[in-house]
Amino acid sequence: MTAPWIKLGDAAGVAAHGDYLAGRAPDATGAAIPVVVQNFQGALKAFRNVCSHRYALIHDRPCGRGLLRCPYHGWVYDAAGVPIGIPFDDSDFRLDVEARRRLALTPVGLAVASGQVWVNADAAAIFTEPA
Repeated sequence: MTAPWIKLGDAAGVAAHGDYLAGRAPDATGAAIPVVVQNFQGALKAFRNVCSHRYALIHDRPCGRGLLRCPYHGWVYDAAGVPIGIPFDDSDFRLDVEARRRLALTPVGLAVASGQVWVNADAAAIFTEPA
């Protein structure tokens, strides 16, 4: 079984920098995966909506505007899903660039069609617009 494409919401909801849509998309086993689509300077990016540090939900509302920041410890992620803002990094973690890349959020499939945002738990999935 392959993971299905799920309509997350209107593209107008993620039109400005910092706008996001969050929801759940089933994976190939049917498990509901939390996902987020975030606008970064006009480019939409989609990830699993789970912090790579303590696995908390990053955005707990279905839509809004703000940084891709985990509410648990305040980790902030960039457009590649890499943590760029880690409180106490110098004293507690001391993560170099490669270590941060290994902690990047997991990407998910993303498509925008007919004014709608679609996501797929499988980042490699190929989108075909429904009839």
